[in-house]
Amino acid sequence: TQSVSKPTYLLNVKEDYDFMIQKVKDAELKTKIQVLFNSLNQGLVERESILKMALLTVLAGENLLLIGPPGTAKSLIARRIAQTLTADDNSSDYFEYLLTKFSTPEEIFGPLSIAALKADCVKRNTAGYLPTVRIAFLDEIFKASSSILNALLTILNERKYHNGAEVQHVPMQALIAASNELPTGQEELSALYDRFLVRIFIDYVKPENLPQLFEKTPERANVTPFTIDELD
Repeated sequence: TQSVSKPTYLLNVKEDYDFMIQKVKDAELKTKIQVLFNSLNQGLVERESILKMALLTVLAGENLLLIGPPGTAKSLIARRIAQTLTADDNSSDYFEYLLTKFSTPEEIFGPLSIAALKADCVKRNTAGYLPTVRIAFLDEIFKASSSILNALLTILNERKYHNGAEVQHVPMQALIAASNELPTGQEELSALYDRFLVRIFIDYVKPENLPQLFEKTPERANVTPFTIDELD
């Protein structure tokens, strides 16, 4: 759409999620998806459909935007979804950052290579930063500077990062972003907003369900992330 507004979803979350489960031929993998989802949803209130849509989006290799006020579990959902793709002992597979208007490209894409500068080249050391990970979470994405946003457009759409004179392939399965507000009236952000195929609006827990937040829940079991073969 031309204007940035709250979209009407064409997805039926329950039907699409159930359809995904039905299409999985491998019984072991089907069980893994269901067990993993139950772990993701453990201890959360009124977040089942949001988690289903988020998991479906990430497994499909698309980008996800979570929009809602503070305290609605946006960051928690993003981190739990990230656990489906990254092992706890492999931090190089996951990148997370809270963006502000003062954030620099070095913080997201890596520092400039001193060795490359000595050779009259401009190149970043991207190892461990966003261009080299399987999944990334950027909080308050619409507060980023134009230099960061411009580089993100190519990463989101084509999975490519222009590192100096080189075009670097980005192995990212999905980028999850979060924001407390829509970029209303900011035309320069419309292209970035358009790159997120799925946008989930999250609100506070309903007053009648607030007591559930104080209920003690069992400790979450360790999540076994999906392998590349399983994703394929």
